[in-house]
Amino acid sequence: KLWDISTRSLVKTLTGPTNSVLTVAFSRDGKMLASGSWDKAVILWDVATKQRIATLKGHTNAITGIAFAPDGKTLVSASQDQTVKLWNMATLREIATFRYTAPVGSVAFSPDGNTLAVGLSNNTIYLLKAASMQQVNEYETH
Repeated sequence: KLWDISTRSLVKTLTGPTNSVLTVAFSRDGKMLASGSWDKAVILWDVATKQRIATLKGHTNAITGIAFAPDGKTLVSASQDQTVKLWNMATLREIATFRYTAPVGSVAFSPDGNTLAVGLSNNTIYLLKAASMQQVNEYETH
């Protein structure tokens, strides 16, 4: 559901996923919304028209995290299938897949877009150089 926060009124109910939505993210320019659910796909929405732009398929389990790169060129998705996928926003195609040893719960870009944080369900956080996806640090959170 999209809400107008100034009037606290419902703008539109976006339909598409048949199962619970687990994660959403707006692009930095606010023109696009991405959602992930138990349906194993990322759905991209045009915020102005409230219409579905595309469905990105490739994960084999629930999508648990989504983040747009600050430059808007890349989307990253995290899944319980123990993978992180990078998507090219110009072509809407998968760029790369990275496999982990536990389900991935969240992903986030640093404000400058140089670092990607990946949070796993085993309480491990990885920091990666976004351009190369090379690991910089690993942290245990428990």
